Amino acid sequence: MKKTFFSTLAFLSLALGYLFYYYFYVQPKDIKNYERFIKDHQTIPKSSQKIKIEKTGIKKDIWQKDKEDYLHSKIFAKSSTLFLEDIDHKHHITEKMQDAKCVLDEAVSTDTSGGKIHHVKVIYAREGLYDYKKNSFGAKQVDLSFFDLTKAALETFPFQDKPYFQGRAYNALLSFKHHKPSFEASCFDAATSSNALRKVL
Repeated sequence: MKKTFFSTLAFLSLALGYLFYYYFYVQPKDIKNYERFIKDHQTIPKSSQKIKIEKTGIKKDIWQKDKEDYLHSKIFAKSSTLFLEDIDHKHHITEKMQDAKCVLDEAVSTDTSGGKIHHVKVIYAREGLYDYKKNSFGAKQVDLSFFDLTKAALETFPFQDKPYFQGRAYNALLSFKHHKPSFEASCFDAATSSNALRKVL
């Protein structure tokens, strides 16, 4: 009995800790979701526990340090569903995002005047999945825009600057696991005109 109680308590503590860590503020509607989550959790079989929480107006800030430069990537989404799953005491958290925009701050270089230039991809996906354990975002199809921006311009999204290149990629995977973000895709199509792709901005 004590073992079951402490196991349940540990899962609840870990789940709530994740929620507060990855969301910077709590809205009143979120509190109701958390209360429902705790109530529902009590009736789920201990060998397989799964919780679902809805959220709107998503924004995630991802900071990484590449040598002496700090990279600031962001993920925006119109809405999302957060899934917390516990199978045989192994925890897995994923978030399915709708209308997601990922600002990928990939690298920094120095221009001729000594100023810092950030090399950025903006990635739009109708739907994608963020995996918290892998620190990755995946989508079947994404539209991309490429930018070279100053630090000040990077922090003002949507950007005022026009992209210097656009395209579309398939089976895309963004990873934030190491010291700077990475992007992989199975296929890439370059845009032939400004109206060829869904507008990212």
